[in-house]
Amino acid sequence: MKKLSKECLKKMWVNWTKSALKDIENEANYLNKISPSIEDAFLHEVEKSIDLVKKYPELGRIGRVSETREFILKKFQYILVYLIKESCLDIIRLLHTSRKWPNSL
Repeated sequence: MKKLSKECLKKMWVNWTKSALKDIENEANYLNKISPSIEDAFLHEVEKSIDLVKKYPELGRIGRVSETREFILKKFQYILVYLIKESCLDIIRLLHTSRKWPNSL
């Protein structure tokens, strides 16, 4: 996989799939039932992780699905699955580490 130029990184934007947005919504709703402050911390950690991956897209490990990368959230046991494209990151899924890996993303 080719490295992205610094100019490209400055312009990089994030594209969320419907599945990824649904994953975040479901997890946030679940955590809110435990505690609204845990939900806030989770959403903050997701935002921090996205900012980090946006700045350093190759930071995540090589993914289990071809051409994807996986970034593990530091404070929560979730894996952010994404694709690196020319000028954007496609966020594919946000999966809990204890769940069975889906057959398709």
